[in-house]
Amino acid sequence: MQKESMNSNITGGFEHTLEIDGTFVQLSDNKQAALQTTELKLDNLAEPVHFIGIGGIGMSALARLLLREGKAVSGSDKQAGEITNELQSLGAKIFIGHVAENVANAGSLVISTAIVNENPELAAARAKNLPVFHRSQMLAALGSNSKMVAVTGTHGKTTTTGMVSQVLIDGGLDPSVVVGGIFERIGSNARYGTGGYFVAEADESDGTHAKLPSHLAVITNIEPDHLENYPGGMAQIEDAMLEFAAHCDNKVIVCIDDAGCKKLLKRISKPTITYGRADLAPEADYRYESLPGFGMKVYKGKEFLGELALKVPGEHNKQNALAAIVSGMELGIPFDIAADYIPSLTRKADEELTLLVQGL
Repeated sequence: MQKESMNSNITGGFEHTLEIDGTFVQLSDNKQAALQTTELKLDNLAEPVHFIGIGGIGMSALARLLLREGKAVSGSDKQAGEITNELQSLGAKIFIGHVAENVANAGSLVISTAIVNENPELAAARAKNLPVFHRSQMLAALGSNSKMVAVTGTHGKTTTTGMVSQVLIDGGLDPSVVVGGIFERIGSNARYGTGGYFVAEADESDGTHAKLPSHLAVITNIEPDHLENYPGGMAQIEDAMLEFAAHCDNKVIVCIDDAGCKKLLKRISKPTITYGRADLAPEADYRYESLPGFGMKVYKGKEFLGELALKVPGEHNKQNALAAIVSGMELGIPFDIAADYIPSLTRKADEELTLLVQGL
């Protein structure tokens, strides 16, 4: 039985919010009207599933996985591009431009927080009483039958998610993946796996990460950002991170190099695993000793695990790599396997930087 709810009141500190099955989504000022929503289950999902803004990096990843699930998918975007062309080749029906006629045959809609109330497709869907889902609901539904590894943080979550994905792939866990970037060795922003694991980048920008269920939760850092969506400032950001951690059924992996994470650590109700740079966080469960250039030595407690060198520069990438190693090891993947392919993992956007740093 489908469940409907409507809410546009001030809730949880967001100036305008929409409640979608218990998740409060921040809305822009011109989107104050409540949207009709229904409980999302893939088994009874009305098709075709139409994505408004299907060419976006986050929406396209969800569309790819739905196509692999055998669902009929359509979508619209302002202009054609590589992503929309790829989705079309995979079987999606693509519309260029946003007009009401695009949803004439749609069974349900998926939107992001960026989609305004005046969007003609959204208005038409609401007039037809079609079920409308937020992208965070679709992400949760796609991962509902898997052990979710969810990665969030103000910075570094895309790179970390890519690294975690590769560790699980190389470790034989065959995960599904949704990530906000195109990684060379993964080949896409989405991957369909059958191993019972799901690696997801959890978007903290609008607070929708807070309700995402997970088996492992990774928090890379916590800083003031997207304050237009967090009128309560850092206190509200911290509360959202605590809720994200509370929806983890196993362990929360936290970078305690970061002042925001370290401050929050004692308030996390679930078991935690900490990581960080040895000189900044000597008390961390997993630590790395930074070597000149791209190198790093890795320790677990007093045990020396090994050494590796990345292809991309920066202490932040060493932190990201350690988060991925920790995630893999906590899922039973030995260090040698977890660390083996991380040095070869780069995003397409990193390729020119990598060549420049290496002098090639």
